[in-house]
Amino acid sequence: MKQNFTSKILLVDDDKELLERAIEKLSGSFQFLTASSVNDATRLLTDYQIHVVIADLNFEGQSKDGIDLIDYINEHRSDIEIIVLSADKVTERVMDATRRKLAALIPKTWNYGETLKSAITIAMERYQKRIHSLKDNFFLTNAPKMKELLQVVHKISESEGNFSILITGETGTGKEVLVTYLAKLLGKKVVTANMASIPRETAESELFGHMKGAFTGAHSNKSGLIEIAHHGIFFLDELGECPLTLQAKLLRVLEQREIMGLGYTSPKKIDVRFIAATNCYLLEMVQKKLFRLDLLQRLDGIRLHIPPLRERTEDIILYANHFLADHPHGKNFILKDCAIIALLQYNWPGNIRELKNTIEKVILFSNSKVIDAELVKRVLDISQPESNFQPTSQDNKILKSNVLDALTIENGNRTKAAKKLGVNKSTLYRWMKSLNIGNAVSGKVGRPSILSTAKEKVIS
Repeated sequence: MKQNFTSKILLVDDDKELLERAIEKLSGSFQFLTASSVNDATRLLTDYQIHVVIADLNFEGQSKDGIDLIDYINEHRSDIEIIVLSADKVTERVMDATRRKLAALIPKTWNYGETLKSAITIAMERYQKRIHSLKDNFFLTNAPKMKELLQVVHKISESEGNFSILITGETGTGKEVLVTYLAKLLGKKVVTANMASIPRETAESELFGHMKGAFTGAHSNKSGLIEIAHHGIFFLDELGECPLTLQAKLLRVLEQREIMGLGYTSPKKIDVRFIAATNCYLLEMVQKKLFRLDLLQRLDGIRLHIPPLRERTEDIILYANHFLADHPHGKNFILKDCAIIALLQYNWPGNIRELKNTIEKVILFSNSKVIDAELVKRVLDISQPESNFQPTSQDNKILKSNVLDALTIENGNRTKAAKKLGVNKSTLYRWMKSLNIGNAVSGKVGRPSILSTAKEKVIS
């Protein structure tokens, strides 16, 4: 078996001798952590990026058993593969386990080692396949800037820190989508608080909770959103809208890892990862005494900046065609070349959200399945539509740069380049011909390729 020390396996059993024997049998194949109780196991699951859990069902004399651990993992760490290794004589508990999501259930026999190795290997392959599929299909992008950002996100998902994350970017760039993506990679739930939509008079109660009778109208106890996010991710959206009165309490949560709701007599400990997002310049707000510097420093553990759509034009064609294909009535619609160039010309102040709305309107108002530049410009309310649209040299330069970027990334493979651009292969051929790109294939060793030569002309 190929060694894989990045695969972390958590062994959970109240029989410490069995833990030692299991590690001895599997040593050299995986990296192990051990726990002799369900409580210890949940703490390790919080502190480490575990891929597979191997657990017993019976924990003699303990308040929680293997079923409790399985339920905890399925609720809070759904990305983890679970293998039950048990000699449990309680048939009902074994049946309960089989009704839950498991990778395998292996009896504890004297020769279980090879069977367990095989089960771990299969579980890890399934885990990796799921993560790779998520990385390939969830967050669509062709832009180098976004690919660099996603590499950082992937490193975060593989790390074991619980540091806070601050996401910056203009409205509509996909900040909430990025949080959802990271949460799926981590296998954690997300609880969101949008500070722009929560009324200021109820914000403290919404975030931190309250006890019955804490104020007029508090007829029952209420858990705050931060408490609901326990063992998961608390996403604080529109951070710049957070009132100063709440900022001190948020700082306490970040520093002490505990919450103090309205009417509480003692604080509650929480395990929450904070992610905040803003389209504001928070340092300017700090200078104007509208935002606390210490809170900004606490939230700004790692900063992820999403560039605006105008700085990643590679994604305009990709998303336009994706939104067409994803629309219930848009599958048979086609964007003419002039329509694509019109989309590339636009500045997109509303970014991806505005592009999605534009495509929806284009489908609604189009009298034909073939969408031209006039309709795009009319929907965007830019300039007087021209009856015979002719792209300028600058328009062609933008389109040519996008085509060449896709071909470069795919080493001249036109099928893959067309898929990356979100267009049919025939459309790519037509563009290559009209833009005088040539065959776009690598030349002989020691000679520049047609592709690289064309690229240099565009850059110059």
